[in-house]
Amino acid sequence: MSYLATSARRERVFWTTALAAVLVAVLVLTTRQAAAQAVEDPIEIFRETKGAYALSMTMLPNRPTVGIVHFNILPTAGDGVTPVTDAEILVVANNPQGKAEYQVRALNDPADRSRYAANMMIEHEGLWTFDVEIKSGSLGEEKFTAPLEIGELPIDPGWEGGLILALILIGFAGGITYLVLSSRKALREREASRHAAAQSRA
Repeated sequence: MSYLATSARRERVFWTTALAAVLVAVLVLTTRQAAAQAVEDPIEIFRETKGAYALSMTMLPNRPTVGIVHFNILPTAGDGVTPVTDAEILVVANNPQGKAEYQVRALNDPADRSRYAANMMIEHEGLWTFDVEIKSGSLGEEKFTAPLEIGELPIDPGWEGGLILALILIGFAGGITYLVLSSRKALREREASRHAAAQSRA
């Protein structure tokens, strides 16, 4: 195998290994973020009595940021006690410019039909406004509006992320060192081979 072929093979191995390490790091950090969100307590962003309804709305994550947000909506009759289990609820997200950008229908929670849940992807930070349109056969129609400040997605990998990043950097440094030393060794062997061939011809 020629020197160029050997060097190319080493480079392919190095970059394949480095890419695999990066993908593993991203997977671990994403899994960690999802797990952390799963154990968070939801934050109440809205509670109001209007018309025939009383409505409260909570969300996860409890620090509103760009990304997937999960809403829980609890509608009751105006007394704040009687559950509404036959409602049709539509959540409309208006961006900071006031334009309706996303909408999703909130569905009954199978474990508790008095609660409704919806997921939505928010792609921009800023002051958003969420319209909650509710309709039921017994109480009619109503619309609630809840402003919500959406922040930038924080970069907080924690100690696990720091450890993974350190391992990636160590891997890169080790790989580069390996390539440099291997290249020098190959060059020395190549020069020695040329020298031996020159002596044999002399």
